[in-house]
Amino acid sequence: MKSTIKTWLIAGMLMLVGVAQAQHRGKLSPEEKAAKATARMETELGLSADQKQAVHAAHLELANAMHAAKEAQDKEAAKTARKTYHETLKGILSPEQMGRYKEIRKAKAQKRKAARKAPEKEASEEELELD
Repeated sequence: MKSTIKTWLIAGMLMLVGVAQAQHRGKLSPEEKAAKATARMETELGLSADQKQAVHAAHLELANAMHAAKEAQDKEAAKTARKTYHETLKGILSPEQMGRYKEIRKAKAQKRKAARKAPEKEASEEELELD
């Protein structure tokens, strides 16, 4: 009896830890988001020190604007912030870097699109098997 209770208590604690981690996931501050995005772009595009500083400032501005837009539930402000960010990047990155940046964004968009379609495809295949 005691071992059963202990097992249930341990399972319950593990579930609470999992829930707490899931809630924290994706909740980075605007500064953390800017640092992460800048580091990723530095690796992917080979930014110079000056470019890195400018890109970080642009990311920070975007992250703060997106955070404010999300809080206000203002889709138009988010759209404007993204547009301003991309215009700023055009002034910072070289034409080669900008081309590479666009390629990376396009590949990520295709990957997201494929991930969204995958569950639909699996569901339709399951329906065919049932017939």
